[in-house]
This record gives sequence, C-alpha cells and structure tokens, in this order.
Amino acid sequence: NQISSLVSTSGKSLPALTQLNLSGNLFSTIPDNFYSPAECSAVNLLDLSFNQIAGTNITSQLSFPVYQFNLQSNGITALPPNYFGNDTNSAFCLGVLNLSENFLQSIDGLGVSSLVNLQNFNIEHNILAYLPDLTASTKLQALYLLDNQLGENDGLNIDYLPSSLTYLDISSNGFRALPAASGTRTNLYNLLVLNVGQNTIPSFENSFITDAPNVTNFAAAYNRLTGFEKFISQAFPKLVNINLDSNRITKIDSEDLNYQSLYTLSAKKNQIAEIDRTAFDHVPSLAQINLNNNNLTTPLARWFENLSSSLTTLEWTLNPWSCDCKSLGFAGLVFNSNVPEQLQRTLKNTVLCQSPAAFQDTFIDELEGIYAIVDENDCPLPTVIPTDIPIPTRPTEKPEPSEPTDAPTSSYSINISVITFLIGLITSMLF
Repeated sequence: NQISSLVSTSGKSLPALTQLNLSGNLFSTIPDNFYSPAECSAVNLLDLSFNQIAGTNITSQLSFPVYQFNLQSNGITALPPNYFGNDTNSAFCLGVLNLSENFLQSIDGLGVSSLVNLQNFNIEHNILAYLPDLTASTKLQALYLLDNQLGENDGLNIDYLPSSLTYLDISSNGFRALPAASGTRTNLYNLLVLNVGQNTIPSFENSFITDAPNVTNFAAAYNRLTGFEKFISQAFPKLVNINLDSNRITKIDSEDLNYQSLYTLSAKKNQIAEIDRTAFDHVPSLAQINLNNNNLTTPLARWFENLSSSLTTLEWTLNPWSCDCKSLGFAGLVFNSNVPEQLQRTLKNTVLCQSPAAFQDTFIDELEGIYAIVDENDCPLPTVIPTDIPIPTRPTEKPEPSEPTDAPTSSYSINISVITFLIGLITSMLF
C-alpha cells in the first residue's frame, strides 16, 4: 500500500490495539499517536518493515510497550539517544527487535542494554563497527550480526555477550581471524549455533571457539581454511552439523572427524582430492555427507565400514570420478548382496564415472558388474583363486567367427563364478 499516516476518529491512540502490521508502506516516523497498547503482552506487535523511516524524523524515545518491534529495511541511519531505554515499561516489554537492513553505524547509546526482556535481536546488514555491552540482556538467546564491519575494526568483544546466548551469527564481517580464546569464559557455555562464514579466516586455532564447548551447529563456509583442523572437533565435542563449504580444503585426514554425534557433514566446493581410508571411522552417527564439486577421483569402500547403518544421504556425484581398477572395492559394495541394503540404496547413483572414456557419464552401478571395470581397465586378477573355479585366460589372438553373429564380443571372457568370487573377495578384504 501507500499509507503514510494513521489517525483514529478520536484523534487519540488505541490502547486496546495490540497487533499492527504496516509493512511495505510510506511511513516516515513511528505512529505512536495511533499505536500505544495499554499494557505489555507477548502478543504486542508493531511491524514497520520496508517503510521510509530514516530515523531523523524520530524525535522522541519509545514510549509504549511492544513485544515484537520490526524496523527492517527503512534506511535508518540513527535513532534518538536512549531510544529503547527511556521508558521503563517499554524497556521491560521488548522481546524481539529487528533493525536489519538499515544503515546503522552504531547502536551504542540507544539504551539497548536496558532491554532486560530482549530474546531475539537482529542487526544484520548494517555497517556496525562495534558491538556494545549486551550482558545486561540476560534473556537474549539469538543475536544476528551478519554483514556488518565488526571484523574490520576489532569491534567484537566476546565478553560483551550474555551467558544466555544460544545462537550467534557473525558471518560476513571482514574477520581475518576470530577474537582470541580466554580459556576462562563461562558466557559461551550455552551457545549451540555459531556461524562464522563468509569471512577470510585461514584457521580457528587459539580462537574463542574453544570457550564454547556445547556448540552443536557450526558453519564456516566461504573462508580460507586449507584443512578440517582437528582442534575443531576438540573445541566442539558435541557437534551435530558442520558446514565448511567453499574453502580451500585439500584433504580429510584420519584425525579430522572425531564426533560421536555428528549427523551432517558438508564440505562441497573445496579442493578435496584425498580422504584417508579411516577418515569416517569416528563418526558413528553420520547420516548426511555432501562433498560435491571437489577433486575426488577414486571411491573407496573402506570409508563406509562404520557408516553402513547410519548413512542415508551421500551427495558427491559432481567429482571427476575414475572407474578404474582402484574403484573395484566400491563397485563390490554396490553389487554384493551381502552388503546392507540401506547402504546400497544410499550409494546407488552417486559415483558418476568420468573416466575411462567408455564409462563417461555412466554411474558405476549401471555398469555390467565389476567385470566391466576389470575388462575395460585390464585390471590384474587376485592371485588367490579357489582351485574349483576356472581361471580366466586371455587368448593370444581374437578368433575369427565362422558365421556372422549378433552376440557381443570382448577381448576376453570371465566366468561368472570368478566374478562372484571377486566381488566376495574384494568386499571381504574391506570389511
């Protein structure tokens, strides 16, 4: 709409009105002559998002009790001093405050520290260079600081965060390194979700993450990490979800993943070319893996030894997979009926061969068994063969057919009993 002002028929505010949504209009100031609830309630809501409140037209402090106050995307550059703390009734009521997508350079002096009932504070997409002391907001649980300038000015003092905080997003703030650990902090013990993505951080060593031992969700996408850094697992022993997308990671070592509760691992769009054979041995709860857009070439069956009952989602198709002799173990998992059915369903149609050329853009489980891989790649056969199974031989010359035939031909044939034996042998060596 294009509403720019509201006036009641009496010319006075409406104390019985508790919820007012004016989003997407042309208001340039707060309509406190119309909206002013008589008492504080959790249903009190005033939504003035996407209006034209620059802040310079606001000349008085907040004077009415509102629980949810939304000033998102108004072009606000400043608010009057002590705007939120002047009226005791207002300060004690405000629980959800959204100041995102404005042009605030500072919230210091606005009386935010007086908001003792504040539980959710969104200041995303501003130009804050400094975060004031919020420790008095003892009910604050979620703090959204995405896309500010705190990292460029050392403007984040971890000790200014309240101990009630469970969610913290400081992504896209220009951090080159996170604030240091103190080793004695207790105000981060309740933190469960931490997002430090879209910065330029090369390492988290000696950072404040070690002061937050109960984090279960950690996102550090779009940084400059070159490895998984095993001390992340040491800092977050209860981690459930980790997102390290779009970094510069080249390898997953055997000691990188040591999380008893890890459920989701995402490290797509890195440079991972190598995964240690035992890399997934210490993540018994891992259910979802996303390793798309890396440089993986050889799928190993050994990776799944301890994931057969937990893994439900595997996204890694977008890699330059080579379905060569080294992939026989993985192929054995796909074709062996002794492998748990759940694991086979998860692995199905995930390895899209890019080489050799004959297999390009064909899923490994769409090939004609492992004999297709052996045949195409001229793979050496195992040296231990039961005496009751005929050993496949390669003819010195391809015989000329006596009559034209439509039957398929190959350079040599492999007895089906040998194939069955090979699958069992390969799998048994891996599990």
